[in-house]
Amino acid sequence: MTTHTESAVVKGLIPGGNYIFEVNAKVEDESIEGDPLNISSYTKPGKVSNLNASDPTTDSVHLQWEPPAGNISGFRVDVFNEENVNIKTLININANKTSLRVTALPPGAKLWMSVVALVPDAFVKGEPSTVMAFTSPGDVADLELVPAAYTIKVTWTAPEGNYETFSVQLNLTALEQEVEKKEQNASPLSFTGLKAGAEYTVTVTTLNGYLKSQPRNRRVFTLPVPPEPAKIDNFTESNITLSWGAPKASQGVELTYLVKYTTQFWNLTKTETVKNATTYIFHGLHAGTNYDFEVRVKAGTQESSPVTVSWMTTPNKRVLTITMKCSSSKPLSCEDNHTQSEVLSKLREHFRKEFYKKINIVFWELDWREA
Repeated sequence: MTTHTESAVVKGLIPGGNYIFEVNAKVEDESIEGDPLNISSYTKPGKVSNLNASDPTTDSVHLQWEPPAGNISGFRVDVFNEENVNIKTLININANKTSLRVTALPPGAKLWMSVVALVPDAFVKGEPSTVMAFTSPGDVADLELVPAAYTIKVTWTAPEGNYETFSVQLNLTALEQEVEKKEQNASPLSFTGLKAGAEYTVTVTTLNGYLKSQPRNRRVFTLPVPPEPAKIDNFTESNITLSWGAPKASQGVELTYLVKYTTQFWNLTKTETVKNATTYIFHGLHAGTNYDFEVRVKAGTQESSPVTVSWMTTPNKRVLTITMKCSSSKPLSCEDNHTQSEVLSKLREHFRKEFYKKINIVFWELDWREA
């Protein structure tokens, strides 16, 4: 180029190109030239296009873009918060890399992210391309469930960062069935009108616009209530069939029952676990023995108060004969009616004391016949 001024605009260069410019003076007829001076410089790199922010988490966002035409040596990413404060800068990203997950960001934040193309000259950079982005809100902490028979109270600690509201979902665990869902701005809240002795799953999710946190959940059983009264359906010398009704407050719930018997005479206790049934047959019992039964509902680690019933197995009657031999130092003392009556009276008293202690504990009958 020839110019008669002390400046010139050089056009048609490649963006991001490294050029050496040489200038020398000439006389009017261009027959004589002065000594040249030269300077090198980069042209400004182009602007990245199609910048997109996606796949947000609580502390990261994925950026993707298309490189500009021309030469570049890398990219610079800047992150600004709502107050337009630069909170993060990443420099000298590989020129062939056009996507990046920006990490260590604040949760629940509204951010602006810009990407500029770079050349080796730190004073030359492209125009920024900017996109708005959001990080997901943080998870709740300290999720606690406090159950009663028909209610569950839910408490939690809100996360750091921004959020709008909380979604709290209640599911019947066994059926994986949603029972109720609520949205609330703060802890706590309560679910009411629940089934007693049932296991529920409570899930709490933080919401910020269309973004959601990772859900937090816990399980808990509502407190059990006693079953309907127990009764004896059948009995033999060694078996007793016990039945009861499911609590009306637990209809439709798969329940676990603890069925227990005790017998004072034999000093025995036995507990069986019955799942989702309302009858049980006790085998191997002692004949003619009174058994005390109780049935409880078990829910998690909690047990209801019991319903009770007592029943005696069919007695297996046997006759025991006692023969007594009398000897005395006094002649004819054993033949004396008074002596015989006195001995028999003491014997009767002994058996009465022993067996009267066991009234309603074991079957017995006492019949005296004097030979």
